[in-house]
Amino acid sequence: MTAGEYLKRELSKVACGTYEGEDNISDLVELWKKPWGIELCKNINFPTSAFFEQYEQDLLPYGVFRNQNGLKLYNRDVVLYHSTANLEFSLPERTYSVLLYAGAEVVITATNCAVVKVSKINNDCTCHIITERNATVICN
Repeated sequence: MTAGEYLKRELSKVACGTYEGEDNISDLVELWKKPWGIELCKNINFPTSAFFEQYEQDLLPYGVFRNQNGLKLYNRDVVLYHSTANLEFSLPERTYSVLLYAGAEVVITATNCAVVKVSKINNDCTCHIITERNATVICN
């Protein structure tokens, strides 16, 4: 089963079989960027640890990292599962999305009017924020 097929099957369960999204991994990444998608994932505990493990290689191109420590990433959307990272954002053209799962720890440095939205899927995640030059980081 592909990651997309897994996603479609799981979301159809909670959407009473009416989920009509495409069955590809990019849909999952887009789902994570939407408030309702984040809330849905929190409520149904999706994706699971097994999902992250099984589809780790499929998720990497989309900025999804599992069990990686000491990452240094710049100006990109990121999903961290049981990982640690230093993230820097300095481009004001768009809003960046950071999702934290399963004890993920992140230090975010935002500068130059960058806007970053951080969502903690689990309560055991840690986010340290440094802002300079009118940057904004929203963490919930």
